[in-house]
Amino acid sequence: TKDAEDNTVAFNGIFDGDGYSIDHLTIAYVVTDSSHNNVGMFAEVSGTGSQVTAINLRNLSIQVIDTTASAKVINVGGVAGKFAAYTENQIMEDITVHGTISVKSTLGTVHAGGVIGCDTTGYVNAGVSKVIDGAIVVATVRAEGAVAVAGGIIGITEITTLNNVVS
Repeated sequence: TKDAEDNTVAFNGIFDGDGYSIDHLTIAYVVTDSSHNNVGMFAEVSGTGSQVTAINLRNLSIQVIDTTASAKVINVGGVAGKFAAYTENQIMEDITVHGTISVKSTLGTVHAGGVIGCDTTGYVNAGVSKVIDGAIVVATVRAEGAVAVAGGIIGITEITTLNNVVS
């Protein structure tokens, strides 16, 4: 188990929730530095073939506040703050999220989503395949910042394919 303040380590592998629920997951995070600002059940999901499947997040509460005096990018999602760039064949499947996700920054750029905050790569790589297949999000998703983007499923995306999703 990683300390909640250490959001620098990405999940790389297969997480099968087997349909179980995580109830009342609460993350209250105050941004104190200018790097590694990905927040969610997993800060970041990366690596070829990484999967997160069959998980229900019930009564989720994620609150992120940036009070620093520098501009930064903050990604917040129920399952993952960031669906990492430059990797192939990643999937999130059979995901349910109920709750509240909120991020606030005075100077920063913020991305908030019910499942993923951000998957942007800066360019579309022909070998990259990312899919969310089967997601239900019943959540309040808020983003407030100098540049703020909020989405029911994904805050900001360039390459993730969405199949069978409801928000």
